[in-house]
Amino acid sequence: MPKKEPVQQLYDNVWYKIDDEYTHECCDCGLVHSVKYKLEKGNVMMQWNINTRETKKARKLRDKTNGKQ
Repeated sequence: MPKKEPVQQLYDNVWYKIDDEYTHECCDCGLVHSVKYKLEKGNVMMQWNINTRETKKARKLRDKTNGKQ
């Protein structure tokens, strides 16, 4: 099984190199999405899916580091 990439924190106004699939965390709410990209008839298509398991982990870590428990 291929090694899973870590969740990437995204920030406003920053460019990111993408592959055909990656997982990222929104900057404010901590919601984690798995995003897939494909090229179809000359258009870049993307598919976003909420990743519930990674969202729970990210929010738990964020709350812990912000002093909430």
